[in-house]
Amino acid sequence: MVLKQLNTFLQGQAALVSTPLFIFITGASGAGKTHLAQTLEQELDPQFVAVKFFDRIGVPPLEEMIKEHGSGEKWQEAMTHQWIQNLTTILDKQVIIFEGQFNPQFAIDACKIFGVHLYAIVLLHADKKTRGHRLIEYRRQPELVNETMDNWAEFLKAKTEEVGGTIINTSDSDTRATLLKIAELVQHALTGRKR
Repeated sequence: MVLKQLNTFLQGQAALVSTPLFIFITGASGAGKTHLAQTLEQELDPQFVAVKFFDRIGVPPLEEMIKEHGSGEKWQEAMTHQWIQNLTTILDKQVIIFEGQFNPQFAIDACKIFGVHLYAIVLLHADKKTRGHRLIEYRRQPELVNETMDNWAEFLKAKTEEVGGTIINTSDSDTRATLLKIAELVQHALTGRKR
């Protein structure tokens, strides 16, 4: 119902939108990013919305990242910039949603470089216990339940707060509430923009 209403809203805005709104959805493994983005991809009208997934480029081994870019972080920065540069060529959508595990600062920097002025940073954040349960029980990836991932989750939360992004707590697994927040964010951004 929430996304059906958003589709209706986007249809009504179609003639008013000249450049897309970018929604960058990040978060640690187990926060619910991919599930959310897949739901948005399935339910939102592709005439108005494009949903893209960072990991679909393939994620090389750390050794390869270091060899090509100097570190895993530098690889992530380069790929985030490359993705956003490519996304700026999509001119026929009202909203472009980009999901992945990336430092929000990298997305903001890329927006400045490639002339993206309307965007929102969204962090999906779940507590350690919830993320661990999802990774073990649903994703069958217990190797991702570790201190490194916990630290990454806390870093992303602190960085998102620092840059003024939106943090959505997904610990209670209420997908509808998360979808409602995304829909509200999109409607607010598109109705508040300068035309």
